[in-house]
Amino acid sequence: MIHYEGMWIFANYLTIYKPGGQELKIVIIVGTVLLIGLAYLVFKLYDLPVRKYLTRKRLAQE
Repeated sequence: MIHYEGMWIFANYLTIYKPGGQELKIVIIVGTVLLIGLAYLVFKLYDLPVRKYLTRKRLAQE
């Protein structure tokens, strides 16, 4: 779900700056790496703790 904002930013960049082929390759590669990094951070800092909390809560009810 994190990548939707990245797609909007990328589309806006394409509309405004209209980059050429080589610049576009660099933007796509850097953008992809940054989105993967952001997704990993969200997974580690938000998703895993929430999953652990909900698992503990569910196991306590059983």
